[in-house]
Amino acid sequence: MRYLFLCVMVICGWVCYAQQEEPVFIPFEDAYKRVYHAKKYDHVNITIDGKLDEDIWQDPEGWTEEFMVAVPVERLVPKSKTRAKIFFDNKYLYCGFYCKEWEPEKMNRFIANRDERFMGDNVAIAMDTYHDFRAGIEFGINLGGNKSDLVVLDNLELNLSWNAVWEARTHVNWADSSWTAEFRVPFSQMRYNYKDTTGVWGLNLRRNVRHSNENHKWSLIPQPNPGHVYSFGELHGMVDLPKPKGVEFLPYTMGKLRADPRIAGSPYQTGRTWSGNAGLDAKIALSDFTLDITVNPDYGQVELDPSVMNLTALETFYEEKRPFFLEGRHLLDFKNGNDMMFYTRRLGANPSYHPENIDNINSFAETKENVPIIGALKLTGTNRNGVSLGIIESMTAPTHASVTRNGEKSSEMVEPLTNYSAIRVRKNWKGNTYLGGMLTSVNRYLDEPYLQDRLIRNAFTAGFDFTQYFKDRLYYIDLKAMFSSLHGTKEAITRLQERSTHYYQRMSAQSYLGVDPTRNSLNGTGGYLTIGRKGTEKWFYTETFGWSSPGFDLNDMGFMKSTDFFYNTTEISYRQKGIWKNMRANSLTFSQENRWDYGKSALNNLVSINWATTFLNQIQFGIKEIYGWNYITNSMLRGGPDMRFDPYFNTTITFNTDKGRRVMAQLKYEGDYNTDGYNHWDRITPGLTLRLGNHIYVNGELVYYYNINNLQFAYISKENVTQESKYVMGRMEQNTYGVTLKVQANLTPDISIQFYGAPFTSIGSFNTFKVATDQTKSRTYTDKYIDFKPDEISYAEDNRTYSIDREGQHYSFPNPDFSFNEFRSNIVARWEYRPGSTLYFVWEHARSNRDPYFVSGWGNNLDRMTGLPASNIFMIKLNYWFGL
Repeated sequence: MRYLFLCVMVICGWVCYAQQEEPVFIPFEDAYKRVYHAKKYDHVNITIDGKLDEDIWQDPEGWTEEFMVAVPVERLVPKSKTRAKIFFDNKYLYCGFYCKEWEPEKMNRFIANRDERFMGDNVAIAMDTYHDFRAGIEFGINLGGNKSDLVVLDNLELNLSWNAVWEARTHVNWADSSWTAEFRVPFSQMRYNYKDTTGVWGLNLRRNVRHSNENHKWSLIPQPNPGHVYSFGELHGMVDLPKPKGVEFLPYTMGKLRADPRIAGSPYQTGRTWSGNAGLDAKIALSDFTLDITVNPDYGQVELDPSVMNLTALETFYEEKRPFFLEGRHLLDFKNGNDMMFYTRRLGANPSYHPENIDNINSFAETKENVPIIGALKLTGTNRNGVSLGIIESMTAPTHASVTRNGEKSSEMVEPLTNYSAIRVRKNWKGNTYLGGMLTSVNRYLDEPYLQDRLIRNAFTAGFDFTQYFKDRLYYIDLKAMFSSLHGTKEAITRLQERSTHYYQRMSAQSYLGVDPTRNSLNGTGGYLTIGRKGTEKWFYTETFGWSSPGFDLNDMGFMKSTDFFYNTTEISYRQKGIWKNMRANSLTFSQENRWDYGKSALNNLVSINWATTFLNQIQFGIKEIYGWNYITNSMLRGGPDMRFDPYFNTTITFNTDKGRRVMAQLKYEGDYNTDGYNHWDRITPGLTLRLGNHIYVNGELVYYYNINNLQFAYISKENVTQESKYVMGRMEQNTYGVTLKVQANLTPDISIQFYGAPFTSIGSFNTFKVATDQTKSRTYTDKYIDFKPDEISYAEDNRTYSIDREGQHYSFPNPDFSFNEFRSNIVARWEYRPGSTLYFVWEHARSNRDPYFVSGWGNNLDRMTGLPASNIFMIKLNYWFGL
């Protein structure tokens, strides 16, 4: 009997224990789209120190419900409790967070740069101030004290470049096993409808607990969801708000010393140059909109562009990193896949023209890196009727380069006076219907004949977009259509038709295109129609039809690589909801794509499968496999015949450990193999991230790329006007090596020093040359080309030129071997000495060279790299923010 009683007690104890450990969930109807009522005070007098020790914080009234776990287990009541409180007065909005920590010894207090949201434990408040479900502004701070502010779009796209002037602090209470955060945000830094009588904003409050990899939210945003901002909770009581003056000024001054390699005999590249600059940015609130004005702006970027070896004829895309253009960019966004109507890096870019016949022996020219921007203004915002507006107007100065030819000095215009304009309008009906459009124009004052023959005088584009959601955003229709019209001289339009974007001269397009030298304009259209299903369900699917007509061109103010195609894509996705086995997130996607040109020739057909998962320990793994067949490229031979490649497999594998840990490793592999066995490439990119203590961050990444292409374009040879063009190809073996190292030390959240260094080498050797036949679209590999026989090809070492004598024809081409070496680095010291005001010290170092011969091995190239002539820039910049 005694043993029976003992067994019963053990079983009861186990049952009780199990019951205590059984997870508790918040019902969906109590978790989704919660409502918070904010209270207004005439005046609030508190010290922003993070301690929450004033009476207004100690008052239990006004604190939110406890946060719930959103990731990894949706609606779970967490062990670490969180509450928040919001109120406001006539100048500021205040928010406080109380964060209990059940394992206080694991609190992550790492200090990082501003806007680095994934460092340390952190909290944030996001507000959809117009309550239009399109975009929200977010203010956050991590336990180490570094702030983040950003704009988050409904599709979860982030714009981290938006920097407001506000205050926040954190404090750790070890005795209570908790930490707190205190925010004070001026209404002058937010845009809202101050006359709105409903007083309802969207609201999202979150906390990230790094050691447990948990994301806690006050109001649930489901995963997946019908829209990120659309799923915000609601902030009520936002009435009787102040009408902020919204006048801000940010003057700057800058001094720069540039040390470049000297060119013997050049009156321009003499070694060292000093320069200085000053300018002013201003913001003015105009009712619901903000007017940004800049005079003599400094559009320099601190972060360097990555090194790239581009062997195609297509333009390389670089991300925008200049703050003026990044802020509010979502209001000027109009994209069609990778094409965009407004590519901000067109403004202030390199000159379009470079003086000709410059040999740096007897002829020299001044180097102009960027076209000066005289001034720009930008108007952005959303009114109380749900109309969003984005306008930008900018003018670049006429730019001249000094030239000396055989002792005679002159000046040549390298960029004309140019005006850039864009306007974007979009109307929103309760987050379920969007209707909008965009117009852009580029107008150049061309008074030099050589520029008239090269540049488009006037370029106009127009776009229309419409989105409609159904059944609580479960289904949707998305439509976008664009039109372009470019005007210039006959010579300029002929050049445009022959560019890599269009290649009107290519043989396969002669039945419906062909270069027309009498045209003085070029017009085209592009766009897509998508019908799909998304939302909180497990299954997603989309069907898209898109097109880009041969004459469509966005590149004067936008960006696009190629045109002359229409396509359809189908995508079906399954997304895991909640934890399954040991996976906290899981998705599987099937897709297919078919593409044709306007001559109705099939260009590509492919199918793909993509699996991505995140395990409970935050290890992420993904694999994507593509199988393509009937792959034809119409750009590889630079306007020559189309080239068919055999079916191919393309594989991408990604892996990384927990990004929240002090040591994070990552690995990415990409590979592409043709079934013929003649062409393949592999790219492997391992990386390692270290956080040393609470102040030092180190990130290193290595890339190795190996490419074998038996049909790599080498040269187009045409000895005279009567001879047919010969398209020469060769077997290329290419090796690319690169290292990127970033080291960052944050002494405080406002003082940091960072280093960026990236040696890069790409080398290629050619052999087994061949000439394209008239059957380049054949499915038989050897029908596409004819190998040169040993007695048909010869090589002259003195001028590094191959000569061909075949079938009574003679032509030649230069050796296409190459060795490209580049090293770029910078050191940036930054001190935000008062809110919104910053002092920078910058040292930028660069050395680069491309040789027309092959140097084997990375070690040999690194030795050569250290001996290359170097450019150094030393800069000090000071800006000072003040508002009225």
